[in-house]
Amino acid sequence: MSSRVKAFILQDMNDVECIEEALDAMGESYTKNQNQIVISPNLKIDISSHQAELEVTYDRADSNHINTNQFIADLTKEYNKIIKEKIERLKLEEAKVRESEVLEQFSEDEKRKKELKLKKERLRLEAIKRKEKAELRKKISEKANAIRDKAKKLGYQIKEEVKGEERVMVLIRR
Repeated sequence: MSSRVKAFILQDMNDVECIEEALDAMGESYTKNQNQIVISPNLKIDISSHQAELEVTYDRADSNHINTNQFIADLTKEYNKIIKEKIERLKLEEAKVRESEVLEQFSEDEKRKKELKLKKERLRLEAIKRKEKAELRKKISEKANAIRDKAKKLGYQIKEEVKGEERVMVLIRR
């Protein structure tokens, strides 16, 4: 007997190239179709929609199934690390183009075009990163509000604590 589960990746992942690099860094082998990245017959990432969705099929007879939450956490960590590294690398390349004597052989226009191209790619990645962070904050806020509303309806008092970037909600029965 098997069951199909769609797990939504909490953080938006809008750069497919970075998703692929994250999977490579995790040591996952995969194939890419038009709108899916297939990691195994039981594990697929749908990249056709605005947000990447992870589709997991569990076969209860198979004891080697993947821990979905851990996989999502590892993928998110690697994805964020790769985006950050790409942005830093592009900043360095921009600086090299500005200061490089090697590129003196090119005309100023070609040098400026290369610099603008690098800057455009860096800004695109930074915009993706900002958008993803804003979406994550919005989703966390919506989830916290939903929990608060449900807890109040069920008669709980809510005590919230913020520890760094972590929000802890303690529900106390009235």
